[in-house]
Amino acid sequence: MRATRFHLGASVILALALAVRLAPGPVTDWRGDEGVYIRDAVSVATHGPQAFLALAQEYVSSPDWAVWPPPTRIGYIGVSALACRVLGAYAGPTLALVSMISGLLVVWMTIGLGWRLLGPQIGLLAGLLAATSPLAIHLSRRALQDEFFAALVLLALWAWYERWHMTLALALAGALLTKESAVLVLSGIGIAGRPWLPWRGWRAPVDWRLIRALLAALAVAGLFTL
Repeated sequence: MRATRFHLGASVILALALAVRLAPGPVTDWRGDEGVYIRDAVSVATHGPQAFLALAQEYVSSPDWAVWPPPTRIGYIGVSALACRVLGAYAGPTLALVSMISGLLVVWMTIGLGWRLLGPQIGLLAGLLAATSPLAIHLSRRALQDEFFAALVLLALWAWYERWHMTLALALAGALLTKESAVLVLSGIGIAGRPWLPWRGWRAPVDWRLIRALLAALAVAGLFTL
């Protein structure tokens, strides 16, 4: 497939992804976890980063908060708070906009990573599936961290494949600061990225750059969380 046809196809898919996410109209009702994310983001946008400490103290003060998203998810909350400050809109639609942009980035990176791994046709097909996934469309319109987290994970996987170790460390740190299950992504990359442990009598050399990137991600996430 020629590059111009691939780029045209990718542009059409991205336009389709945007259209199907905008077509239902603006969201006006915010449910469950969305209310907590909106409250936390608005608090940080209004009072600054020190609001995270107050939110954390409130969170641990009552067991009732255990069923709600913790304020340690400062990746999504922080970016959403910054968006509130920049746009001057301290409400749910701003957080939904973050999810929308993240969802489009997920489609774009799905196309790009699919192309790098399996060729342009597979990349476009994967991007089309990501663009039209009912679940992805729904999450791209809500004030939730899922699409933001998915974008960071895809970036980490792409960086791992390309051996962009600095980007890998930053993407994984952002993912760890957005959702606790990111530790599974980090562990998976650590195991699959370089099989440096003995396996069937064969030992590969240690990839110290990968190990440093994974440790740096843990360190950055731990520093901001503490």
